[in-house]
Amino acid sequence: MMINWFNSLLVFLVVFSVADARIKFKKIEITSDENYVKYQHSIEEKDNVPYLSVTTEVVKEIEGEIIISGNISVVHEGKEEPITRILPVDLCKYLAGEKKSVLLKLLWDELGRHGSVPKSCPITKATYSVKDFTPDKDMIPAALPGGEYHINVFAELQKDGNVITNLVHTVVHVTIM
Repeated sequence: MMINWFNSLLVFLVVFSVADARIKFKKIEITSDENYVKYQHSIEEKDNVPYLSVTTEVVKEIEGEIIISGNISVVHEGKEEPITRILPVDLCKYLAGEKKSVLLKLLWDELGRHGSVPKSCPITKATYSVKDFTPDKDMIPAALPGGEYHINVFAELQKDGNVITNLVHTVVHVTIM
């Protein structure tokens, strides 16, 4: 499902936006409501370039507001210290053209070049995939110094402002050297 893609690719873009840095994935944790989505991903390195592949099975139609948000934290002396928020975005409003988002536009353009993505809401029952995606490092300016980071991205399904379920929560643990 595109929520999972958005989470993975947002994390991927943030992590790999650091120009000329060496990035080491320590761990990727993904929890999802399998009543709605099932998710598989892999990251492979080819010629020292990481490539992300994602397959998401939407097991039943997803109707409602899909709110995506998150944060990036630096790990300092074993404790997470948030350094920025990923402001909430209603994915369905974006797809309908009602909400503008530079980051979503960037992601959807890239996703469309590497696979199949839903184009509107409700998200229909189907299998979607992206293969061998790697972001262009020039797309996002370098901003993160070396260190250990946790990138959290959440996708909630809401209806009339009430949370129905937490569709996906992705946490990526990385070290930037």
